[in-house]
Amino acid sequence: VGKHIVVTGANSGIGYVTALELAQLGAKVTLVCRNQERGQAAVERIRAASSTADVQLMLCDMADQRSIQAFCRAFRAGHQALDVLVNNAGAYLAQRAVTPENLEATFAINHMGYFCFDSHNCHHF
Repeated sequence: VGKHIVVTGANSGIGYVTALELAQLGAKVTLVCRNQERGQAAVERIRAASSTADVQLMLCDMADQRSIQAFCRAFRAGHQALDVLVNNAGAYLAQRAVTPENLEATFAINHMGYFCFDSHNCHHF
């Protein structure tokens, strides 16, 4: 109760269920999603399931280090603390793709994205 938790990849699957359950337990939950529409739909479903849910949406593309940096700046500017970071976002891309930084996309999303979260001090308060 009262803890601030960030869940990446929270618009569906395990991330969504994690965010929902934590919100129902009384945590303040920030859903970090890549897509505005799917993220907002997840926020609305959580609020419908629990009228007392304290949830918000913030956008971030884990394949794009600039997006991660912008997320970290915005999060730190608008929040006093972060108690828990749930690194859930992930992807498997059957076709080779590269990020804006020219990294292989699966590696960038599943590994480098979380390194960047840490190195940009998103959760060090």
